Formats: sequence, C-alpha cells, structure tokens
Amino acid sequence: MKKYLLILLLCSSLFCQAQSKNQPKHDANILPYSHGSWLVGSQVGYSNGLRPEQYLSVQACGGYFIASNVWVGLVGTWSREHQQGIQTEAWLTGPGVRYQFTRTRFSPFVVGSYQLGQLARCGPDPITTTQTTPIGIVVATSGLNTKPRFIYSRSVAVGVTMKASSALGVDFALGWQDKVESGGSYNSWQPQIGLNYQLANKH
Repeated sequence: MKKYLLILLLCSSLFCQAQSKNQPKHDANILPYSHGSWLVGSQVGYSNGLRPEQYLSVQACGGYFIASNVWVGLVGTWSREHQQGIQTEAWLTGPGVRYQFTRTRFSPFVVGSYQLGQLARCGPDPITTTQTTPIGIVVATSGLNTKPRFIYSRSVAVGVTMKASSALGVDFALGWQDKVESGGSYNSWQPQIGLNYQLANKH
C-alpha cells in the first residue's frame, strides 16, 4: 500500500513540475494565495491500526481565491476502508472552502468540505454450507456484498503548507471525516500529505 502512495505522490510531483515549466514567467513571482488566482491540488492519506483498521483516501480539488487567502472550489474523494474483514469503498464530490492564515513560506491552513456520493461494502468471502433436511438438501451462501447506497460526508483538516516555489506547495495535514448513511454514521481521523499548484489569473 505504501508503494502505491509513493507512486501517486511522485506522479503528482512530476505533473506539477511539468505545469510549472509551461507557465508564463510572471507566474514565477505570483503572490501566494492572492485574490483572483486559482489553486489545484491532490492529497493522499493512510492510517493503520486505528478505526477503521486500514483507511486509504485520495482527494483532488480545484478552485478560486475569492479573496486573499480565501479559496472556494470543488473537491472529489475516493476512499477504501477495511474493518473486521469488511471492505468499504466510497466516491464523493462537493464544494470545499479553504483558508490560509499567512502568506509566508510555511502557512497554516484549515479546509472543510461537504460531499455527496455513494458507498458500497463487500466481504468477508462468501461461505457455502449444505444441510440435509427432511425435505432435501439446502444450500446456503453467506457473505456481504451490498449495492452502492447514497451517503453524505463532512470533512475538516488542519495543517501547514510548505512552499517549494511561489506556485508549488506541499501540504501536511491531519484530517477528520464522517460518513452518514441510512443505517447510521461513523467518523475517522487520518494524517494526509499533498501537493497544490497556484495559477495566476490571466488578464
């Protein structure tokens, strides 16, 4: 699993570097988190040994600074969880808001989102049993494989952005997310790391 996270981060880094080379020179001196600029990025998170036992998430976002340090945009999340042999996958999308507290190289931030989507569960592996009764042989199969169901989710993360350049930043954060479905709700915490790239507004 860790290899997949490293590969994803490497690919994201190469993409951002390629984008940086293709940007006009004035982007090299873009004011951090300035009004009118755009910010796109991706984050990955992984936790093990907590509840759920294993939790992997991948998030992508894109949006616009409506004011200095204040970003609004669209967020999409895919997650996979394992708990007591049951695997859960969720696909979510919705609006997000982010606030950067400073314009320094190390800038604390808080980000939140409200997303809608689907969730499905499967496992443990089906077990087939046979039983002889007075009317014949009964074959029974037990296991879990649910159809996707509607959920909504709220998430909040706090962290710090380290600027690698005026446009490229690296995020380190601790995130909280809950998932609410018809059968109830649950929440989890997760450390996250990500990359973001800021693009100047073209006039």
